Amino acid sequence: MQEQDPKFAELIQAICWKLKLEPEDSPKLAKKWQEFTQLKNYPEQAQKIRDSVVTLWQQVYDYQLGLSQNTAKTEIKDIESLLSDVLNWLSEESRLVNQETLKKWHIIANQQLKETIRSAIFKALSRSSTELFPVESSCQQPTQVTQNNQIDKDKESPVRPSNPITATDKGELSSGELQSSLTNPTSPPWEYHPVPDDEPDKHDEFYCTSSQSAEGLKLIGARVRGKMHKHQGTNCDDWFEFNTSSSWTIIAVSDGAGSKKFSRLGARVSCKAAVENLKKSLKNHKIKERDTTQALAADLERKTTNWAFTGADIEVVQTSLHEAMQTAYNAVIKKADECRELTRYYKALEHKDVEPKDLSATLLLAVHTTIKVAGTHYSLVLTCQIGDGMLAAISQEGTLKLLGKPDSGDYGGQTEFLTSANKTEQKNLLQKTFVFPGHLKALMVMTDGVADDYFPNQPRMLELYGDLLLNQVIKVSKPNEQEIANQLKTTVLGSLEGVNEVKSRFQDKVERILPNQLPEPKQVVIRSIANYAKALGKSVADVVASPALLAAGILGEPICDPDNFQPEERLKIWLDSYSIRGSFDDRTLVVLYREDV
Repeated sequence: MQEQDPKFAELIQAICWKLKLEPEDSPKLAKKWQEFTQLKNYPEQAQKIRDSVVTLWQQVYDYQLGLSQNTAKTEIKDIESLLSDVLNWLSEESRLVNQETLKKWHIIANQQLKETIRSAIFKALSRSSTELFPVESSCQQPTQVTQNNQIDKDKESPVRPSNPITATDKGELSSGELQSSLTNPTSPPWEYHPVPDDEPDKHDEFYCTSSQSAEGLKLIGARVRGKMHKHQGTNCDDWFEFNTSSSWTIIAVSDGAGSKKFSRLGARVSCKAAVENLKKSLKNHKIKERDTTQALAADLERKTTNWAFTGADIEVVQTSLHEAMQTAYNAVIKKADECRELTRYYKALEHKDVEPKDLSATLLLAVHTTIKVAGTHYSLVLTCQIGDGMLAAISQEGTLKLLGKPDSGDYGGQTEFLTSANKTEQKNLLQKTFVFPGHLKALMVMTDGVADDYFPNQPRMLELYGDLLLNQVIKVSKPNEQEIANQLKTTVLGSLEGVNEVKSRFQDKVERILPNQLPEPKQVVIRSIANYAKALGKSVADVVASPALLAAGILGEPICDPDNFQPEERLKIWLDSYSIRGSFDDRTLVVLYREDV
């Protein structure tokens, strides 16, 4: 899959900001919008954008008026549903909106509405002139390439050559006379730029590590710098921490606000503080044995008076999670106070004092232990969340349970943060605490850079787990050849030869965006479980449940050469390499899993 040009992505994001689809407090987007309005042909471009967006709303009203009942796309139907619901709500003064309805509205606004408007803007700009980027000359010289294949920056043309395109009467792109020398937006000149050395508290390019739970479950985590950060030479804003304490495994993941200069510091100190707090509070705490599963179910019920768990030992864990959230908040405030006294932070903020909001970050927490019920051992997971991202558990039976509820802000694409007003109050945290009791196959905790790529998370978190299997991040047992052959006979491909013939449908070679001097694989093989399942004529769940079909899809090919990487390194490479259209953000994922090899 291919991406939008980063210049287009930045401009489209700024236009979405103006249309209230991005956080209002974003000086960078405001500046980008101001630059756009200064173009000589701004009125012409704005009219094109207006007309394209109006066409979108025309489709919505056509559906509402019954003019396109059989032809309307799903996203148009969802947007019409959102419009109708909101207008009905505004017309009824006394009507209250519950959390589930608000969540539904947020999802439609943040996904279908935002992405559809982005597409409309892109469609308008894709037929624009080079005056969209006035600082670059439209008279291009051939790109000079040095012997080591590095582009010579002094001689590089500002815009890569693209295939001639024109707009047809229907607004579609077709071959023909060259009307625009803008880069083809589906083939971007993504570049790698390091973070400047004088940047305070630089984050590494990427980071990965591993551990093991008390029960022997594998624990891996990785974070990577997003494409846009690489292109702009800015820091990764994500962080994660994990540790063990007696029988407990503790995980913290955080995503710093992209519009805040030092949000990466908030992400780091909040994760560290929360994990350290949970290590101490849970060190000597044990979940007692239950005689029956009914007894456990009863203790997992919540009291109607205060939403506490009926089981006192389980309630202790919920309380510990909430205290860890408060401890993390306090750590962010303390760090902001420390930074306020240092000149380098003052200068980096263009002579402004550091405030807690400059360290804004989300925080997702998860703790895991094993409990004994009627002589059988089960996993017990409790989670809590402030902001976006997702936590998900997959059972050994193959069922998926989401353990998170992302916060939404005032605008599409916006979220809440640890430093947002009242987020650490108990009444909020109680609504954001989830529990999983059962036979755990995998627990995944991630920032929105991964979660948004697998939206809707129900059921697509299972697809994420499948991608980890198919890309050999998590190893799977390899059945014998006869079992593989028997399983393939139940598919439309029929055999290994059939799989090989269509492997281009689900497997790509990807060039990573890295500097040459970095000792990392530059080209990797990436597979898609969704596309593989489609080629087989099976569901993703069916393929994930079949070691034989997974082994057939791997085709004996490693993700990269040499094939001697540890699971956490494979996770890092995969996160840095897989491609989703419109996905530019930092990516962080922690996985606690049972390996069946």
